[in-house]
Amino acid sequence: MSSGSEKICAITDAATIRGLSADALVTCARCGAKAHDPANVCDPVQFPDAGAFGD
Repeated sequence: MSSGSEKICAITDAATIRGLSADALVTCARCGAKAHDPANVCDPVQFPDAGAFGD
């Protein structure tokens, strides 16, 4: 797999993208890419905590 600091929007290998976006915690505010590690997107925005939505 990759080094972990690559930006998803610059990667062309589908398997690498799937690996970096598995269990996504953030989305990129610029392109909408989703990633587990904020370092893998240009402008990370953390998903809201599920508890914030109530029952």
